[in-house]
Amino acid sequence: MSSKVEMDEEQAEIVVDHESSEKKEAASAASRLQLASSSLREALSSTSSLSLSLREQHNDEEVELKWAAIERLPTLDRLHTSLPLHAKANANGLEPVDVRSMGAAERRELVHTLIADIHKDNLRLLRHQRRRMDRVGVRQPTVEVRWRNVRVEAECQVVDGKPLPTLLNSAISTLSMLTTMLGFKINQERIHILKDVTGILKPSRMTLLLGPPGCGKTTLLLALAGKLNRNLKVTGEIDYNGVKLQDFVPEKTAAYIGQYDLHVPEMTVRETLDVLLCKVPRCWQQSSVVNFFYTTEIMKEVIKREKEAGITPDPNIDTFMKAVCVEGLERSMQTDYIMKIMGLDICADVQVGNAMRRGRMVLPFTPLIMTFQDVNYYVDTPAKMREHGYMERKLQLLHNITGAFQPGVLSALMGVTGAGKTTLLDVLAGRKTGGVIEGDIRIGVGESVAYSAWLRLPPEIDSETRNEFVNEVLETIELDEIRDSLVGVRGVNGLSTEQRKRLTVAVELVANPSIIFMDEPTSGLDARAAAIVMRAVKNVADTGRTVVCTIHQPSIEIFEAFDEVAMEIPYVVVQAMLFMLIAYPMIGYAWTAAKFFWFMYTMVCTLLSFVYLGMVMVSLTPNIQVASILTSMFYTLQNLMSGFIVPAPVSPAILTLQIPRWWIWLYRLSPMSWTLNVFFITQFGDDNDRMVVVFGETKSVGVFMREYFGFRRDLLPLAAVVLAAFPILFAVLFGYNISKLNFQRR
Repeated sequence: MSSKVEMDEEQAEIVVDHESSEKKEAASAASRLQLASSSLREALSSTSSLSLSLREQHNDEEVELKWAAIERLPTLDRLHTSLPLHAKANANGLEPVDVRSMGAAERRELVHTLIADIHKDNLRLLRHQRRRMDRVGVRQPTVEVRWRNVRVEAECQVVDGKPLPTLLNSAISTLSMLTTMLGFKINQERIHILKDVTGILKPSRMTLLLGPPGCGKTTLLLALAGKLNRNLKVTGEIDYNGVKLQDFVPEKTAAYIGQYDLHVPEMTVRETLDVLLCKVPRCWQQSSVVNFFYTTEIMKEVIKREKEAGITPDPNIDTFMKAVCVEGLERSMQTDYIMKIMGLDICADVQVGNAMRRGRMVLPFTPLIMTFQDVNYYVDTPAKMREHGYMERKLQLLHNITGAFQPGVLSALMGVTGAGKTTLLDVLAGRKTGGVIEGDIRIGVGESVAYSAWLRLPPEIDSETRNEFVNEVLETIELDEIRDSLVGVRGVNGLSTEQRKRLTVAVELVANPSIIFMDEPTSGLDARAAAIVMRAVKNVADTGRTVVCTIHQPSIEIFEAFDEVAMEIPYVVVQAMLFMLIAYPMIGYAWTAAKFFWFMYTMVCTLLSFVYLGMVMVSLTPNIQVASILTSMFYTLQNLMSGFIVPAPVSPAILTLQIPRWWIWLYRLSPMSWTLNVFFITQFGDDNDRMVVVFGETKSVGVFMREYFGFRRDLLPLAAVVLAAFPILFAVLFGYNISKLNFQRR
C-alpha cells in the first residue's frame, strides 16, 4: 500500500508540473499576442495620423489651387466668387461658388457656422474681419461729429386757458389759423429748446446722453441726424468730419432710431429687414441699418491687396464678407446675420403686428362667454341734486342692462357722454366697491382679475407673464380655490361680502401698484371675515409693497397684523399751518425765520400731544363716554398746572399766588407748561426794548418773563426736547394699550 501511495504522489507531482508548464506557455503566448496587438495599434495609429496629415495637406493644396483659380478671375467676378462652406474640411469635388446665388438654407448654414454662440462667436467673427482688413492696411471709414453753440427755437402760439382738445378750443384754433392766413398777427412766443449746446462724438465709442425729461435730449439727437422739423429755427454749427451739415445729405450717413416702433404690421420680421436691406439704396443702408457691413469699394480694395501680397483668406470669412456686400438681392446675408445676433431668428417668419394685433404665436387659453341680465346700479343721490328738487334717496346710473360678450368677437360699447359706459365696465369687472348692484352677472373670479390685468398692465407684457402674474395675485389674496366661482350680485348670490372685499383687492393689485391705500377694508365684516381679509392684505405687504389701511375699531388680531400704525402727523401739520397763517399776523409776532420756525415747531408738537393723548385715553377706557370724561379732566388739569394762570414758584420775593411746591411735579409733567416755556422764550425772551409796568415796577418784557413765570432762555434746549418727547411717549403708550388692553375683547 505504501508503494502505491508513493506512486500516486509522484504522479501528482508530474501532473502539477505539467499544468504549471502549460500556464507559463499560455501566459507567454498572451504576452506575445498583446505585444503584437499593441504594435498593430501603433502601426494603425501611425498610418491613420499619416493618412490624416496627408489628407489635410491634400485639402490645403486643393484650397490653394482653387483660390488661385479665383484670383485669376476679373475683379468684379472675383468680388462675387468664393470657396464653398467647409472647403478646408473637404475640398474634393467642390468648385468655387457665386455668393449671389446662395440659397436661404446655405445662408443660414453659413451664419450658424460662424455664429454658433452669439455671446462669443459674434465678437470673434468681427475680430476676424478686422484682422483681415488690417493685414492689407484697409480700414473702415469713421465719422467724427462736432457741434458748437447749437440753438433750437420754436415759435409757439399763446392761448388762453387750458389747451384741451374740446370743440370750443378746436374752433378757436381754426379761427386763429384763418386770421393768420389773412395777415393778422397772433400772440406768439419763442421757446428755447436747446441753447448754446457744444459737444463732440468720437468714433468707436458709445456715448450716453443724460438729462431730465424735457431738457432737449431728443431734439439734440434729431438735430445731429438732420431730422429736425423744418418749422424749428436752428442756429450753430454741426459738421461731420469737418463737413458742414448743410453741405451734404445727413440721412445717408446718420440714422435716428426714435422712441416709437413704426413697422408694417402685416409683414414678417424677415420681410421687414429684407425690404430695408435690399430695396433701399446701398448708400442709405450704411447709415440706417448697421455700419459694419462692407461696401463694394472696400471689398474690391481688400481682395486687390490680398492678391498683391499673396494672402489666402479664410474661406468662410471670405464668403461671408463678399455675401454681405452684394447689392440688389431680394434675400440678403445681412438679414440672416442681423436676425441671428439680435435673437430674431426664432421669430423670423412671425408677423410684426401692432398694439391691436400682435404677431412676434398664441398661448393656449380657455375661451369664455360673459353674460349679464337686468343689471341695475344705484348710488346715493348727491346733495346738489337734492337741492335742485330730486327727492329720491338713490340715483340709478344703469337701467336693466342685458347683454353678452362672445369669445373671439371685438365688442364695442357706444353711447353719448354720461350714458354709463364706464360704469357698466366697472360693474362687470367688479371694480365698484360702493353703491348697490342688482341683476345677474355671469363671470368668474379669475376672469375678473384677468380682465383687470388685460386693461391695466402695459402692453409690452406678454400673455404668459400676465397669466402667471394673475395666478400669483389669486394665490396671494387666497382666491385661487374659488377662481371659477361666479361673482354674482352683492347680497343676492355669488361671492360673500368677505370674498368680494378680497376680490376688490385682487382687481387693484393686478395693476402692479407699488403703494396701496385701503380705506376701511374690514367695514361691515364680522371678526372672522375681517381676519381673513386682513390676512390677505398682510400677504400683499409681504410681497414688498407699501400698504396703508384705515381701520375702525380694530380687534387685537387685526391690530397685531400691522407693522406700524399710521399717525396723524400730516393733518396736524396742515392744522398748524392754517392756525399760524391766521394767528401769527393778527397777534403781531416778529417776522423772522427763527421765531417763525419756533412757532411752527411749538404748535405741531402741542397739537400732536393733544391728539395722541386723546388716543391714549380711548385705548385705556372701555367706551367713548369714559374717555371723554377723563380727557376733559386731564385738559383742565393741564391748563391749571401750565404755569400761566397760576405761575410756578420762581422766587419768594414775588408775592402773588403761586403753584404750591408739593404740586411742582404735576407742573413738570404738564405738556402745556413746556409748550408755554418754549413759546414765550422764543417769542418774547429776547425782547428787552419794550417795557411793561408790573406791580408798580417798570420792567422789560424779557425780564418779566424770567422773574414772574420762570421762563429762562437757558432752558430752551431742554424744553424743546421735552416738548417733542411728549407726543412720542403718548404714541408709544397708545400702541401698547391698544394691543394689550383692548376692551373690545371683553
